[in-house]
Amino acid sequence: MTRGRGQTLVLMVVCSLCIVVLATMTLALAARVRSRIELQVVADAAAYSNAVATARTFNSIALLNRAQISHLVAMSGVQSLISWSSMHRSALNGVRYGLTQHPQNLAAYYRGLLRVPRYRRCASKALREVLEWDERLAGEDARIDSSWGYLDTQAARQAAALTDLGIGAEQAALLESLKRQLVDQLLAKRIADIASATSTLGAITAPPSPGRANVREVSLPENGPIDDLVHAAMGSRGERFVTARRGGADPIWRSLSRFNPPTGTLQVVDEGSAYWSDTLSHGRSASGRYAWADDHGKVVVTHVPDEPCPRPPDVCTMLSLSDDENGGGAGAFVKATDLADRTDRHRWFGADEAVAPVRHSTGRCRDCPSIWPILVSYDTGRVDDERDAFGQPKNHVLLERAPTPMIWDLAFRWGNASFATVPAQKQLALATGIAYYHRADHWAEPPNLLNPFWRATLVSFDVDAQGKPDVAAAIAGARHADAAGALDALCASGFQGWQ
Repeated sequence: MTRGRGQTLVLMVVCSLCIVVLATMTLALAARVRSRIELQVVADAAAYSNAVATARTFNSIALLNRAQISHLVAMSGVQSLISWSSMHRSALNGVRYGLTQHPQNLAAYYRGLLRVPRYRRCASKALREVLEWDERLAGEDARIDSSWGYLDTQAARQAAALTDLGIGAEQAALLESLKRQLVDQLLAKRIADIASATSTLGAITAPPSPGRANVREVSLPENGPIDDLVHAAMGSRGERFVTARRGGADPIWRSLSRFNPPTGTLQVVDEGSAYWSDTLSHGRSASGRYAWADDHGKVVVTHVPDEPCPRPPDVCTMLSLSDDENGGGAGAFVKATDLADRTDRHRWFGADEAVAPVRHSTGRCRDCPSIWPILVSYDTGRVDDERDAFGQPKNHVLLERAPTPMIWDLAFRWGNASFATVPAQKQLALATGIAYYHRADHWAEPPNLLNPFWRATLVSFDVDAQGKPDVAAAIAGARHADAAGALDALCASGFQGWQ
């Protein structure tokens, strides 16, 4: 009986040891799970913050593009005023041309009537009126010409100032700042530091391995396609004076009618527009090469002589004011080019070709020859690529945490064998955010940098075709061989349940 004493004690000790080991394993696993959840939450917050920063940068670039477009529209208004004021000179010279310079001008017509005795008196009076009319218009032309050069120079400078605002440099600075945050995971590191300071489960670090892919996603062409920007500017010319010269003829008619004799009247027709195009096309085609403004129409001079002189035929009294890029027309136009391109022109009917012209240039060119300022534009070549998420930029965040030793983390060694309640391995968390374009009630509108409707959300890392290779490269760069192997195995087995 004495030898059997103590058996229960041994069994109780063994059972107590098992209970302690199970309890410590439970506590250790709970701590690791909590640490992993916390790590994933921090990674999600960092990825979402990166997406928000990207969306805000894109919205700022879009607003700056709209600001530049609004200035270009204002520039088209200045160009319109330059061309329209030149049309005033064309009409003035056109009236004088019809009075005394046309091969069948009014003065020549009345001189012909002087040879007819019965018309001599009324023709003499009519000729005197026509010559005095021309003299008054010549005085007005001289008055305008005295200040024309100064005013034309100031208008050209104003048009150039509205074009080259340095907005492209500001956009490039915004984009470069975003790239610096993404390439080194600066924002993720800041969030990780804040989370580490308030956590008891260990420090969180952000390896820079995903940075290169993130920067590639937000790399926009500084000198990319500008068709969307040009068409946006063309569509923003809401003022009818700029697009059709509505009301442009009346001020010219009132100004010139002041010099009419009692027996003379004028009719002025003016049409025109301001636009961006390769050629003088009246706005029928659009490109960012040159800035144009043109005016065309006609001027009709009516003079009624006293009886019995017959009225002059229409061929003596009407002049068509058409515009012609080669200088052969009788209308008016202004063509603005970039600073390096010296083909800019400003012409009107009766302009003195011997006078050195004022330069109508807009500043530096982005894709010479071009008047379009240097801007950051969206890569429209990626808009139709569904495999590339329609060009919308994603970002990956990779965070890791080394385990913090806890009092319940037990480890046993028996000879060459060892056992721990929880393996001491670094934890890894991956999160992916995306900046996407969405305008309410305009679901079919493609991503662009003209409207500030970029938003942010979290997505699966395989949101586009580059997602899996980017993540694999990031994990490999962070030297997590086990995680890289697990990812490869899951991809090889066709796993699709990524979160």
